[in-house]
Amino acid sequence: MYFGRLNEQNVEQYIDYLKLAMQQEPDMMTVEEIDEEGIRTRLRDSFYEKSASILAMENN
Repeated sequence: MYFGRLNEQNVEQYIDYLKLAMQQEPDMMTVEEIDEEGIRTRLRDSFYEKSASILAMENN
């Protein structure tokens, strides 16, 4: 497992990971679709700069 802070350098990899998870195990997801723009926008939000989203992704 990889654990890290969501940032501009890994956001696209994270979105790709979510898309793959949605395809492979949709019943395990808590959303109906991936809000790609919402994820990207959150990174630029001033509130987000004072908090953190921690990623947990499989290494492979």
